[in-house]
Amino acid sequence: MSADYVKKVFNQKYMAEIVEDDMDNEESPRDWENLGIMLCYTKRYDLGDDKTVTRSDFNSWEGLEEILFEREKALVVLPLYLLDHSGLSISTSDFRYCDAGGWDSGQIGFIYTTARQYRSICDKNKIEFSQDDLNEIKQQLITEVNTYDEYLRGEVYGYRLYPINDDGTPSEDETDSCYGFYGMDNIEQEVRDMMEIEEYGEPIQDK
Repeated sequence: MSADYVKKVFNQKYMAEIVEDDMDNEESPRDWENLGIMLCYTKRYDLGDDKTVTRSDFNSWEGLEEILFEREKALVVLPLYLLDHSGLSISTSDFRYCDAGGWDSGQIGFIYTTARQYRSICDKNKIEFSQDDLNEIKQQLITEVNTYDEYLRGEVYGYRLYPINDDGTPSEDETDSCYGFYGMDNIEQEVRDMMEIEEYGEPIQDK
């Protein structure tokens, strides 16, 4: 067991420690097979995906958005905002709630997708896109940005599993571990699902 855990989950047979992933071997979520194409234009950081539109092609965010719809044939386009204050955070919504003056935040680009990208990732036979389809695509792009945000903020976790001794104390011997979960909600759900199967028993408390 270690002192660097974030949270502990117990049941009658096991204790799971949720720990921060050191991320030394974690690849960026933008290296995954993504539906969205993330265009970030910032001089200080290398963010997002390879540029399909160069900075010299537009003079304003409105101009870039027009290029994405007209030239790139985008289905959905969402703005990207970056907060640069004691770390980085990225979102499809602005950061006025914590940076009303805009000193540490602002728009840095867009995330978008096209019918061609959708067919290559999701459904190669898809021709027509309904409003419901576009809404689902929008939510998927938001999810991708949220995952990238968790990566930038270092919110990547793992767990270590220890059996409970006969006297009710956790063993020092780790029996299982897994890493690379983005976001606390995801790792907590993974641990609970794992500990609810018959082999491990039902969770009874958190610490």
